[in-house]
Amino acid sequence: MAPLLNAGTAWRGATGVSQRFSLRVYVAARDLDDVYTPLVRTAVSPEVGAATQLAEELARLAAQEDGALPPTNEALWTLSFSTAPRGRRELLSDAADFPVYHPPQRLRRTMQLVAPPEQQKSHPLITLLLSEDEIRDKGRTAEPEHFLPLYARESDWTVPVSWFALFSDEDRAPLDQDGEISHRLAVPADVAARRASWGAKVLAHSGNDDLQELGEDLSRLSRWAGAFSPTALICLHYGSIADGLQPDESPRDLDDALHMIEDGDVEDAGVAFRRLMTRWMPLAHLEHAS
Repeated sequence: MAPLLNAGTAWRGATGVSQRFSLRVYVAARDLDDVYTPLVRTAVSPEVGAATQLAEELARLAAQEDGALPPTNEALWTLSFSTAPRGRRELLSDAADFPVYHPPQRLRRTMQLVAPPEQQKSHPLITLLLSEDEIRDKGRTAEPEHFLPLYARESDWTVPVSWFALFSDEDRAPLDQDGEISHRLAVPADVAARRASWGAKVLAHSGNDDLQELGEDLSRLSRWAGAFSPTALICLHYGSIADGLQPDESPRDLDDALHMIEDGDVEDAGVAFRRLMTRWMPLAHLEHAS
């Protein structure tokens, strides 16, 4: 239990919000939407991007001179396609490695929560905490991104179970920076889409009502991942507060559970699900600890 609760160490070494987990899409330059193309030359690594975001968020919370919402312009994040072990194998056939880019879209994603009350009923408190003028002005600047694909999903304290369906053990792509390990999983988008689609079909055919919500989540993830090119990567960036869980075997546990359900072995599938849930329960409890 102790490694899971080492929150202080996680914060001291953080290059981003330590309890935040993110699912991010990185696409080749030719597949970027026009609004992001001018930002390719100034793209930064995910580690620099996350550290910059954390510093900006803390400064904004402290001063609020520039408002409470994220800035309009942010640097793209970039990786090489070979970051994903499976991508590296695909490149062995004579193809050269190439960079892929991720638009963080923080303002666009935030604006989904602070839309006018008549459009967004589920978060009325947020609209009370923010200035109407700021919401309106930032909303105008975010308009070019309004109909573009969503390149990021985030979750605090735990990783949604459905996200693990996109990955396998072979997709681990840790980064060592001067002895500090950033843990992540990375896989080509088409592979991720096929895995989620298969999992959704398995759960749909199982007829188990308790698994219906997970099946719907997998269907949505499959459609989302399938909207991107095979030259795109989907990466799960772990928050440093989960360092004690590494190497994370959750993708294998979920895959085991789905195969057992497909084979009709519901009892052993339940064991695999319990392994996964037990692993993440201590972090889920931390959300309410303070």
